Amino acid sequence: MEPEKYVEEKLKQNELQIAAEDPDNPKNFPRNLFIWRSNLLGSSAKGMEYFMKHLLGTQNSVFGKDLKSLGEDLPSEVKWHEVAPEGKLDLLVTIDYRMSTTGLHSDILLPAASWYEKNDLSTSDMHPFIHPFSRAVDPVWESRSDWDILGDWRKSFPVCLKVILASKRTSYCCRFSMTPQWNYRKPRG
Repeated sequence: MEPEKYVEEKLKQNELQIAAEDPDNPKNFPRNLFIWRSNLLGSSAKGMEYFMKHLLGTQNSVFGKDLKSLGEDLPSEVKWHEVAPEGKLDLLVTIDYRMSTTGLHSDILLPAASWYEKNDLSTSDMHPFIHPFSRAVDPVWESRSDWDILGDWRKSFPVCLKVILASKRTSYCCRFSMTPQWNYRKPRG
């Protein structure tokens, strides 16, 4: 049976649920998160303490109580769990040219070259123009262009996955370095 037809049938028979309906079910956890040039935890989250507690499972400053203990109405769109899980992620990788809050809390931080250290094209949602950049100086230290980083990741990640899947050690995450070599480690938590 084709995957599309299988999913359609199971959804109609109410035998298949969408992951967003039960985000606290361990089967639906986002295990790996790759962030490119974004400070998700520090500025985009608008509630960093909840990301620290539930996504990373680390020290946090959540002092508030949940809706049920406050006698509030519970959400009807998602399944409610009495105890919210902590530490859903196994691996957080950030590619950035600055040391952001997200980079500080990442398992892997890959230093990207900044604007004047690479040839690149840039766009914005503020206007319809495309800005070409030409490298003015060489990248500093171990930083490299996004293109080079993603190219090495593309080469090393499948090799790492083959080893992990062959060993059936699903509690391990792939870690790759700035060179196409790799190793693996136990996830946090």
